[in-house]
Amino acid sequence: MILGIDEVGRGPWAGPLVVGAVVLGGSHIDGLTDSKKLTKKRREALYPIIRDQALACATGWVSARELDEVGMSGALRLATRRAVEQIHVPYSEIILDGTVNFLAGTGKGEYVQLMKKADLLVPSGRAASILARRALSGLWFWRACGVWSGETSGGN
Repeated sequence: MILGIDEVGRGPWAGPLVVGAVVLGGSHIDGLTDSKKLTKKRREALYPIIRDQALACATGWVSARELDEVGMSGALRLATRRAVEQIHVPYSEIILDGTVNFLAGTGKGEYVQLMKKADLLVPSGRAASILARRALSGLWFWRACGVWSGETSGGN
């Protein structure tokens, strides 16, 4: 089974960075693709399906304050590790969207396969992309409503 990992918010000016991690475990979900290619309405429709059908899914968050403190590479490493720490089902491979192994130096680093466009090519990477983007857009919605105004760090 594959653990797919993708991030959103890589260029945050006023908000956090979020990494999604998903193990689909053989579940087939129609319509999965890179979250940037989906309308907000379609992402919203797929989000509960991913949450219900995935064997495991999680988000790792790094606040804007933390990002300022550790830099982009450190924030990506931290958010990726926070997401993966919440996955408690077996998997045999980790596919990370991108070119840098943010799990290097952990016990999981050796299982990572780096893949550009994994958020488009790998079903669990697609699901991770949607999960992370939906989580981040949900945060902005609550901020706009004045319901949430604090910092985000740690898991979801």
